[in-house]
Amino acid sequence: MKRFIIVLVMFSFAFIGAQYWLTDYFNLENPVEDLPERLPTELNRPLHISEEASQNGPLTEEDAVENRDTADYIGAELADLKEEKGKTERSGWTPYGYEWNVFQEDGNRSYFGVDKEENKVVSIIKTDPTKVDGEQVFAGDDYEQLNEKFAFNNEVDVTRGADNFTFELTAADLKSKPLVQLEDDVYAQFYFDTYEQTLEQIRFITGEPLLKKRPYALSYRGTLPEKDELSGENGERWAESQAIQIAELTNVIREKRELAPLEISERVAETAKRHSEEMEEEGYFAHDSPNEGSLADRLNRDGISYQSAAENIAARYVDGLETTIGWLNSEGHRVNLLNEDFTHIGVGVYRRYYTQNFLLK
Repeated sequence: MKRFIIVLVMFSFAFIGAQYWLTDYFNLENPVEDLPERLPTELNRPLHISEEASQNGPLTEEDAVENRDTADYIGAELADLKEEKGKTERSGWTPYGYEWNVFQEDGNRSYFGVDKEENKVVSIIKTDPTKVDGEQVFAGDDYEQLNEKFAFNNEVDVTRGADNFTFELTAADLKSKPLVQLEDDVYAQFYFDTYEQTLEQIRFITGEPLLKKRPYALSYRGTLPEKDELSGENGERWAESQAIQIAELTNVIREKRELAPLEISERVAETAKRHSEEMEEEGYFAHDSPNEGSLADRLNRDGISYQSAAENIAARYVDGLETTIGWLNSEGHRVNLLNEDFTHIGVGVYRRYYTQNFLLK
């Protein structure tokens, strides 16, 4: 039988939107583009983190050292992982062939993706600090310095048996989430704050789930592995775990900039989830619902009181980490995410639609 060569370029189309409401400034019915001029000017420009804050203070402990390469945990048995790191804080399903197991380590959360069949680690999200190819890496590290160490490239190959795949990174990908091959079947995605050009998170992942995610344009010869369906009980587990992860990663980003963490509100999360679900089911992408109205309408309907509120929405991102970094690297969403006045957060996920609501109570 002849093998057909298939060259397919796949783009990860993702959409994001931001909106802000202040009860003291204008009618909550007005859309965001009709904000009056008296809206505080700091909401209309990107926030800048000082060099001191981004490289020293809140980002790492002065003496924090990771003695083992994080990638060495790839392939580890879940039982061995629990023996070393203790009890799992929680777990969460994904459509990419693994389940998240979340551990608390020295005040930081680490997310270990464990293959559902082999019960071995195939993906890791490490907040801070971490060790990559023998190099200590910290959140806040400079993009150019890391580029010199790891040589970010616009093409990265993945081989699965006789099948060959090439991820093709755009200029935007190289700035925000370059991909590096560390070992034969271990890759690292470096997620950057493109405004400050500093590191935020690192994801370690093997080839199989990376190909299921397809977070970059892709050309290949062979057969792509298929991801699972986001439906039924698994779809609910996905939505719950991604919503919590987005809220946690949002607080990690805030705390690194000496901003107060946001209290997670289940009631606000329910409001957000209904909006994500309606957008997916009704086939639209907007802050204003044709059925339920604006964010203000939805919050009022659910009896949620607040002084000010804001909303970020996104669609078609592969997961919560990519969504959160997408918001951080978009001016209007970044303003909401880093607003020092907000006190509460609620995140709602439905399939690949994401809604993040912020409140000042």
